[in-house]
Amino acid sequence: MNEDIRFQPKELEWTPEKIARFWDYEGQNLAKVGEYFTKQVGDALIDLARSYGALAEPVLDYGAGPGHLTEKLVLQGLVCDACDFSPVSLDARKKRLASHASFRDGVCLSGLPSALPAEGYGTVFLAETMEHLLPGWREKTLQEIYRVLRWGGFVVVTVPHAENLQAAQVMCPECGAIFHRVQHVAAFDCRTLENAMVEQGFKKVACHPIDLVRISNEMQAPWRRFQRLFREALGRVRVLSPRPSITPNLVYVGRKA
Repeated sequence: MNEDIRFQPKELEWTPEKIARFWDYEGQNLAKVGEYFTKQVGDALIDLARSYGALAEPVLDYGAGPGHLTEKLVLQGLVCDACDFSPVSLDARKKRLASHASFRDGVCLSGLPSALPAEGYGTVFLAETMEHLLPGWREKTLQEIYRVLRWGGFVVVTVPHAENLQAAQVMCPECGAIFHRVQHVAAFDCRTLENAMVEQGFKKVACHPIDLVRISNEMQAPWRRFQRLFREALGRVRVLSPRPSITPNLVYVGRKA
């Protein structure tokens, strides 16, 4: 009877404390290392930034989590800092990257504005972070990135493209809390992402949907690109039914100008 009383299905109200608990757990779950977005596509994202001339040192990986993108930046010889609100993730990152000369520091954020230096960075990556932030924190985070970027510096943002948040909801069978399985609280398309950035003073360089997983796979196995192009060619002449265009990611590149 008591269990029935406790069980009340309802939407989980995320708070900074609950979000921290969630990501402290995720960050120390070694079985999920391969699932991190930047672990899968970090090299493709760095190459994309480079193609827009938006890779200027020193680089800041903002909301770095376990630091998979940080590690890829460092392995390419880029001078890099990282920051995050999770001390568990921060400790794991420092241990893994301490021996790399181009990794300067891992900063644990406790509030905004932070202790990060004003106008101290040439490029800030904000990869798969905006969709996790509560509305007030999204504005503060973009203001903080604007503050720490030098004039003419770049911000590179990725979010899921036009995500259906309800499709990824799960329910706790013990308490009834309903929440997004990876703690997303917002969805973006080109218009809403561009608006969020321009409101904080950024000037758009590019904003478009893209499939970073596909690009990453083709970087690792170039034959996949030729396979895709071949299938697309067959689709155009109707030998094969064309596959639907999938653009799961949205990338924004902007400048502080």
